[in-house]
Parts: sequence; C-alpha cells; structure tokens
Amino acid sequence: KQLEIILVDDGSTDSCGSICDKYSKVDKRIVVIHKKNGGLSSARNAGLDVASGAYIAFVDADDFVHPQFIEILIGLCEKYECDIAQCDFLTISEQSLILPLNSQRSLISYTGKQALHQLCIGKEDVKYIVAWNKLYKRELFYEIRYPLGKIHEDEFTTYRIIWKAKKMIITNQYLYYYLQRPESIMGRKYSVKRLDALEAFRERLDFLKENKLEKEYFATIQKYIDLIERNYKALKDNIENDGDICAILLKEKQQLEEQFPQLPVLEEVFRSRWNIDTCPFPQNARLVLYGAGKWGQAYYQWIIKNHWGIIIGWIDNFWNVIKNLEYPITPLDSVLSMSYDFVLVTIQSKIVQKEIIHNLKCWGVPERKILTI
Repeated sequence: KQLEIILVDDGSTDSCGSICDKYSKVDKRIVVIHKKNGGLSSARNAGLDVASGAYIAFVDADDFVHPQFIEILIGLCEKYECDIAQCDFLTISEQSLILPLNSQRSLISYTGKQALHQLCIGKEDVKYIVAWNKLYKRELFYEIRYPLGKIHEDEFTTYRIIWKAKKMIITNQYLYYYLQRPESIMGRKYSVKRLDALEAFRERLDFLKENKLEKEYFATIQKYIDLIERNYKALKDNIENDGDICAILLKEKQQLEEQFPQLPVLEEVFRSRWNIDTCPFPQNARLVLYGAGKWGQAYYQWIIKNHWGIIIGWIDNFWNVIKNLEYPITPLDSVLSMSYDFVLVTIQSKIVQKEIIHNLKCWGVPERKILTI
C-alpha cells in the first residue's frame, strides 16, 4: 500500500500514454509523467525528480519483475540496514518460461568500496553495473542523474552510486526479467553510439585514479583495452568510412598497452582436467552445457574434438550477447524443454557452481544429472 509507481510516458507514439492514465485512475499508487521523447536517461531522471519514496527501483520498458521484487529487496534493506539491495536477473526471450525462485537463498554483504571492487574486478560485473536489479535509498541519487543522450547510461552512473553506499546486500534470487528482442537497443546492428561505453570507461578510470583505487584502476584498464578491441573490430565489420575512428581507437589501444605492459591477468588459461579415461560421462551421453564463456567454449571444443558426448543444448544467461560460436546459445529456461542425460556446468567458480546447482534442482533438474568441471 505504501508503493509509489511512477510511469514515464517518454513521448510514446502508440496508446501507452492513455493506458498509463487509465491505470492511474483505478490505482492511487500510480503517478504518470507525460513528456517529450528524450530517451532512457531522460525518462529515469524525470521519475527521480518527482519520486517521494524512501527507496528507488527501476523497471525498463518491456522488462518485468517477480511479484515479490519490492517485498524481498526492501525486506533485505530494512533487516540488514543497507543502502542498496541487489538481486540476480534472467535474460529472457518472448518465448521464455517463468522459472520458480531458488529456495536456497544466499546473501552476501559488502561495503560500497567492496561492491565497487566486484564491479571492477569480478567476473559477474554486469550484475553490479546494470541499474534495474537493485533497490536504492533515494538519497544516493542526490546530485547524481543519468547522462542525457547516451546509451550504456548505467556504465556512466552505477559505480558512483555504489561508491556512496555504506552497505550493499546481494541475493542470488532471480527477481528481475530482462526481455531481449532483436529490435531492442542492444540487439540492433552495431552503431557508433556504442562508443559511448568507451567514454563511460574513461570517466570511471578518472574516478578510480582520483580515489586511489589502484587494483580497480588496473582491472578497468584491462577491460577498457578489451572494449576498444571489440569496438574496433565491430567498426571494421559494420560501418563504412570508419577509417578515422578506427585509427584513433587503434592508437589509443597501442598507447595503453605500451604504458601498462604488466597488467593483471583476469582470466586463467584453460587446461582440460579430463581425458577420455577420467571423463565423468559416457561417450554417447546427451549433454546440455551451462555456460558459454571461455571455459564453456574450451570444454565444447574438447567434446567435439574427442567425439565424446553429444551436445544437444547450450545455455547461458547472456545468450543475447554471445555471438560467433559454432553452436547456438539459448536462455536458461530452455533447459526445461530439452531431453538430456546430463547438464554440464562449465563455469570455473565453485561459488557460482553451487548457486547454479541449487537453481537447477529448484527448476526440476535431478541432482544426479548435474555435473561440474
């Protein structure tokens, strides 16, 4: 009953505005803002400017949340006296099934500085960067707004908000559903607007240097170099007359590599722990691979090269951004429609493996059918 729901009609050209008004007439918790189209940052800022609640959460267009999204996160904020509560999220398609919550809930508590360390160095940094899987105390947004006209607006902003937090708590429960359509912002063909991410990284590097966060600074430099390389390749492959921009990116990358030749290694080199004699599944086993990062790709190649195991599915929560692999990657819920002998969790972290096992069991996958690397 104490929930304030702010619907921002950001210059929509269909019937969204009238639908918002209709709901506001039957539910007094709903406030509607009608404005000229200004993009996602402008819409979020408009909501922030009128919000009167003690806490703030964001839900982007097309996405949706679990019915207990607010209940669980505000419960964590109140119980543990924290400034930010963060949940996990599922990246789904329009055909995805809704998965039940993991009853084996885990909680991690960080200071703002520790959480910023995870954002910069951790392998699950996306969960920390995105704006919409969190509940924030409203005062964290005093003097902070999202940058107008930019995509990757979370990259410009979230680390500053986390830094201001005294305490942040993380739950592994999937409470936010991130819908991906081919025509969505990140699903469109490559555009030079993607270079906004590089600008955001430069600002973050300045921030880390100013606050003398050396480990986070060097880790961000490594990610920045990788980001330059990916954008350089995407420009070459997708944009005509890209010579000037590519030359600038290439020069910046070379200068950084000369300046920081001894950067920390963020990824371990894969060494297969198996041979055919020690492989935990038989040669004709039907496999679903869970995880399509470097370790997942390495195990995929081992299975193909040795003709040991039959891959009938490959799932990853970031299926929407993993491209150019030999086998199609699908959302996590697609495992429920597959007929398999084993789900092979191809993720290195033992902590993450444990959470995945709990989730799979919660979704109905028998423990005897779950293997880890």
